[in-house]
Amino acid sequence: MELKRGRASDVVVGQTLPYMGYAQDELAEEGQSVEGVIVALDNDQRIRRALAMVPNISFYRYQLSFKLTKA
Repeated sequence: MELKRGRASDVVVGQTLPYMGYAQDELAEEGQSVEGVIVALDNDQRIRRALAMVPNISFYRYQLSFKLTKA
């Protein structure tokens, strides 16, 4: 899982792949597959294109909201 605080670009896909490779080689048992997850505030066209070529990485957007209350 790769968590980004802002917008994610296609570079994040390259950052995620070595983690997935390690998990496949060192942690996964026989017959198990590894999936990656990228979580960011927003994305762009470049990451959407890169993710289209790597079907075992999912992308999720997060949303933040908060409320201030005077104590």
